[in-house]
Amino acid sequence: MIVKAKVSQTPDLNKIQDDIAYFFGLKLKDEPSEVGRRDLLCKRLQKDPSEKILVILDDLWKELDLREVGIPSGDESKGCKLLLTSRFKNVLEQMKRNTPIFHLEGLKDNEAFRLFEKTVGDRLKDDEELKAIAPKVVKKLAGLPLLIISVACSLKDRDVDAWRIALKKIDLSKMETIVKLSYDHLKSEDTKTLFLLCGLIGGTIQVEILLGLGMGLGFFEEFGRTIQDSRAGLNAMLNELRSVCLLLDGGDEKNNVTIHDLYSEVVTSTPFGGQNSLMMNSNYGSWPKEKLEKCRAICQVNVGRDRLDKLMKCQFADLKILMLSQPPIRYWIPEHLRDMGDHLGLLDFTCMKELRVLYLCSMRITSLHSSIRILGNLLSLYLESCNVEDVAILGNLKALQILSFARSTISRLPKKIQELTNLRLLNLSYCKLKIIKPDVLKCLINLEELLMMESFNQ
Repeated sequence: MIVKAKVSQTPDLNKIQDDIAYFFGLKLKDEPSEVGRRDLLCKRLQKDPSEKILVILDDLWKELDLREVGIPSGDESKGCKLLLTSRFKNVLEQMKRNTPIFHLEGLKDNEAFRLFEKTVGDRLKDDEELKAIAPKVVKKLAGLPLLIISVACSLKDRDVDAWRIALKKIDLSKMETIVKLSYDHLKSEDTKTLFLLCGLIGGTIQVEILLGLGMGLGFFEEFGRTIQDSRAGLNAMLNELRSVCLLLDGGDEKNNVTIHDLYSEVVTSTPFGGQNSLMMNSNYGSWPKEKLEKCRAICQVNVGRDRLDKLMKCQFADLKILMLSQPPIRYWIPEHLRDMGDHLGLLDFTCMKELRVLYLCSMRITSLHSSIRILGNLLSLYLESCNVEDVAILGNLKALQILSFARSTISRLPKKIQELTNLRLLNLSYCKLKIIKPDVLKCLINLEELLMMESFNQ
């Protein structure tokens, strides 16, 4: 059995464990303690010494404590073997596994060409001009399989002129020129923007989150009027991105999609998106305030108090999307984030009047900042895994279409929520709801989907 989990630049211990458990059908979500999750996973990996298991931990950026994950080592590992990948040799050396480290080179010329030829299909059989251009195109891609497949997918249905243009444009030192070959081939501007959003978030992304982002930006209207129509439209756009290898499946029945780190780094760079579509994620480094204030979309994972304080002092006149998250309280938290306190005083939305989507996950907020009432254009709001209680103020957000309290500590759905008459989707899954005020749901006259799994069950 081959089991794979992506670690990435901002490792989430909870997600790594869930990815491994998925292959065994092991349910860890019902186990609240960190030690309990770790032990359950370890016992499953040690269950049968005759069972051969290969665990692949992909894309390590720093040393990872395997015991915290629940991966046995040494004599305890029995039939379980481990393969680690990293772009940094010193990270693998720090893991002290006492096993060989192999450096992966790019594909050799003949291997690279065979991969390109296989992806393009029959185009090279009878066209002499393409036969002459193809080896030159492949040569420029430096044996990198991801780029070879992506460029081949974007060219296989194009004419000879497009191949000639591609040959001139490809510049490995400017990675954005290669990604743009596939990007420019996309049919609609909405699909292009969806790809940019995936690059902004990075890694593995829930499809339902992309639905909320897209609806918040006015996507999917051409596909129909209902949320189900929008979901079908989103799937059509994701399939187009998959077809040119700009996105990969997330590994679990298409509930998630994954974007390669290479693409994520490219699309959040100014040369790719241009000043008019500035987006900032957790890898932005140190931008001057003037550049920050031009951002239209911001996604910050494991955001600390200092960075949050810096963001909230900016004048975000054009900001459409704000996504902020912290590790869940009950799971492993990086050392520099362990003394976070309450985020309430820092979350000031006064200068974000154009905001369309607000996503807060595991943020330490006991109540909502009064400035949230000015977000009159907000269409999608996520307060997921937050310890927020009083949400009556949200009744002022009359334009809201999507509202999610999934896994939050909210115990009461107040009467004020009945004023959200434009609401189309309400997610109360895995909440601790005890009270829903009378007539609240009855007044949500445009509600299409109500999700209440494992909620309001007491």
